Amino acid sequence: MAVQVAASGKNELHILNAVNGKILSVVPNKANLFYTYPKFYNDRQIVAAVRNAAGQMSLAVIDIRTGDVRYLLAYSYQPIGVPFIQGSYIYFSATAGLTDRLFAVNISSGKLFEIDKEGINKYQPTAIANKLALVEFTAFGYRLQEAENNLSGWRAMPDNKVPGDLPDFKISALKRDSASGLLPTVENKPLAVTRYNKAHHLFNFHSLIPDFNDPVYTVSLQGENILNTFQSQLVFSYNRDEGYKDFGFDAVYGALFPFISAGFDYTLDRRARYRGISVYWNESDLHAGLQVPLNLSNGKNLTGLNLTSSLHYSTTSFQQTYQAILNKAYTYVSSGISFTNRIQQARQNIYPRWGQSIAFNYKRSISGLSANQFLATGSLYLPGLFINHNLVVTGAYQHSGQGNVVSFTNNFPFSRGYTAESLITMNKVGVNYHFPIAYPDAGIANTVYFLRVRGNLFYDYTRGTYFYTNKTMATSNFRSTGAELYFDTKWFNQQPLTFGIRYSRLLDRDIFGGVVPNFIELILPVSFY
Repeated sequence: MAVQVAASGKNELHILNAVNGKILSVVPNKANLFYTYPKFYNDRQIVAAVRNAAGQMSLAVIDIRTGDVRYLLAYSYQPIGVPFIQGSYIYFSATAGLTDRLFAVNISSGKLFEIDKEGINKYQPTAIANKLALVEFTAFGYRLQEAENNLSGWRAMPDNKVPGDLPDFKISALKRDSASGLLPTVENKPLAVTRYNKAHHLFNFHSLIPDFNDPVYTVSLQGENILNTFQSQLVFSYNRDEGYKDFGFDAVYGALFPFISAGFDYTLDRRARYRGISVYWNESDLHAGLQVPLNLSNGKNLTGLNLTSSLHYSTTSFQQTYQAILNKAYTYVSSGISFTNRIQQARQNIYPRWGQSIAFNYKRSISGLSANQFLATGSLYLPGLFINHNLVVTGAYQHSGQGNVVSFTNNFPFSRGYTAESLITMNKVGVNYHFPIAYPDAGIANTVYFLRVRGNLFYDYTRGTYFYTNKTMATSNFRSTGAELYFDTKWFNQQPLTFGIRYSRLLDRDIFGGVVPNFIELILPVSFY
């Protein structure tokens, strides 16, 4: 049995074949009622909470063949819902003053009883001979409870009426008598039709969002205009490979397809190797481009393909020693393709039990100097040994032109624990085993809520080729292994955020920085999707 609500507003009860879904019969609706929560009482009758044209509710027994209605309660404006039939009684919840309480009505005699006055709000009663299950709203959320179903403790309701009324919270405008004459006083006059100003609240910033995609860690103040056609964000990023800090503004206009993007970035303390030594510079970047985001999801697979291309104009400001040689203004094109596919995951899954993620990016200068860089990254998500365990295999490849005068931004996910550099060629394979440790489900000071504590065992292998001196090429391995401890939290009941601690054991010498093989750091999560 199902409630059919037509586009016209007509309401009907349909009896369906449970095997093929075909309509077996339609219950006549002589009284033009709106049906809710219908339940079979027997082969000939249905019990449902019904609403009449005036908006009042009652509990009714309806004849399936004729549509004749027998009302068990007096009509009132108090909401009634979720009836449950046990023996000769119908259990249901109804609003009585400031609370929602449980009641029972005898189908034969029509006598109404209040089951329990304790608690705040109670819903969805289910009964057997001497037990009652219900959902109760508490200060900590909804809770499923069990109680004694003692008929001798029920309180008979006088006049067969649910007590109380809808509360008005002492707001006089909610009183029906004072509001009944409001509509006729509204003047009926034509209003001018004008085009909506698309620039209205164009920069409507609303959320501070962290986004972490190793090796780039970002916090952005995001906004969207009222028409949802223009997105903008103020961004601060930190790159753990180079150690630079980036301040920027980005915007996307989505009323056209492809989407149009533009922005400006100013980067402090960029670092790269020049003739075997590290050099530092600041950089400004003005860019504009196109985006083609495609959602290819089907069934249980969540699939996306994103195509991007942008034109960048950059100027550099090197440290004093190299200003005359390296200070340049140049233009380059950056194009990328990213593809993700994963199956739906349960709430306690750390990552999907089957998924793939792959991305390609190619940068090439077109004026001012000669430079190019290609980066490919990918991840494969597999189930672990137990439920909610994940085996994640990652890979990456980056190649930069040997004659590059400048170094493009280094987004290569270098082996953890090492001082990362942008080398001529880099290859990486990583293996991660993620597993849950505990589910605290506890909060602190109404600020941060701890959902889960989880761990990760990892092994990274990076092989890089670089200039050891001005003209000499060298190849080195950068292997590390270790463990990570993550805390999955939610801040202010709104923003999910994960942080943790990482221990890395370097299996090779860190030729670009550290001198000890053991490395401990505070980490933020890697965002794969």
